[in-house]
Amino acid sequence: MTQADIEAFIIRHWKQRAQDKGLDLGVIGPTSDLLETSGSMDSLDLAVLVALLEEHTGRDPLSAATAAFRTISDLARLYVE
Repeated sequence: MTQADIEAFIIRHWKQRAQDKGLDLGVIGPTSDLLETSGSMDSLDLAVLVALLEEHTGRDPLSAATAAFRTISDLARLYVE
């Protein structure tokens, strides 16, 4: 699975979660800041996304204390490395 595949997965999920909550995130892409594009999305939304990523990739890079991310691309990179 490539970084682009994971980025697309994140974007699809983030948009679907926002739509389910009646939010319009506008245009988001790999360089979008997850905190800035989140609107009324919250930590539970992010936790669900991380759980889905772990299930989808079989990886749990966030268990490491050094795992840090801000953008969609940053988060996707953690699941590729």
